[in-house]
Amino acid sequence: MDVLRIFAVFSMMLLHVAGSLWSKTDVATADWQAFNIYDSFARFCVPVFIMLSGAMFLDNSREFSMKKVLKKNVLRLACAFVFWSLIYSVVMMCVTKNYTFEYWIESFLCGRYHLWFVPAIIGLYLVTPFLRRITADKKLTEYFLLLWLIFCSVFGLLKRIPAVADIANGVSSDFQMYFVTGYTGYFVLGYYLCSKELSPKSRKIIYALGILGFLITAVVTSVWSRSKGTPIKSLYNNFMPNVLLQSVAVMTFFRYEVSRIRWSEKQLKIITKISALSFGMYLFHDLINILFAQIGFTTLTYNAFLSVPCNTLIIFAISLAVTYGISKIPYINRYII
Repeated sequence: MDVLRIFAVFSMMLLHVAGSLWSKTDVATADWQAFNIYDSFARFCVPVFIMLSGAMFLDNSREFSMKKVLKKNVLRLACAFVFWSLIYSVVMMCVTKNYTFEYWIESFLCGRYHLWFVPAIIGLYLVTPFLRRITADKKLTEYFLLLWLIFCSVFGLLKRIPAVADIANGVSSDFQMYFVTGYTGYFVLGYYLCSKELSPKSRKIIYALGILGFLITAVVTSVWSRSKGTPIKSLYNNFMPNVLLQSVAVMTFFRYEVSRIRWSEKQLKIITKISALSFGMYLFHDLINILFAQIGFTTLTYNAFLSVPCNTLIIFAISLAVTYGISKIPYINRYII
């Protein structure tokens, strides 16, 4: 789980780097194709983050206390959101040179684009006691996931097909299945994938479907965007079947394949430390994106096939160093990273 968390936070940075100029670049260029490929590859990062949390919080063999969750997890997340939202709102005021109170308060309350994840995970923690009742029963868990797959993923796809979009919207609206839609599905799925044993044959099928999901995302997005002459991001949605297949494949691959690696004691210490800092790195990294944009060091500064991974590595390293420094500050480190 620690290695996967590190891989996911790196992929999230890759996603944001690749997406920084995605909508502003001509879809007919090689640079845009590079952005699309990297963006399509990293789509699994948010679902995997959610699934990792679900694997831990919904495991009924683990001790659970709602009081402890509120005091430790929710309070920490709320404080982190307020702190970093304040930082980003001030930074963006300086960048845009818009010093009005209205702009500041809107930026502060809404948070920087990537901070949406914080209130989302808080919401999942708040409903964890109910979800643990579901995951205590295997059949009930599978029933919940089936409903989520139908009403969230399948209907999500149908809503994007013009010929049936109106019908799909109408049906999903009539059923009012809000309880089994959204990120609660990934939260429960994370626990399910970590508790269910999969045969070698099943794993191979999952890996193949994951690769297929990535190819569908990249190829269809490319063809669709080029035909329209503008970037189309419909298949980038976290609930699309293609992204779901890719996310399940990554989660399964790390559980069964990466877990076979025997790390040295020194390597384990490094992995554990970086994993512990991953949330702070996630919160901080976009400040580097903003700085790079201001000095003109972007993914179009040099070949995009190289610039996206290279810039991501730089941002990852800087974020790790800064977050490590913050982790050494007593008291404050508990609440902002």
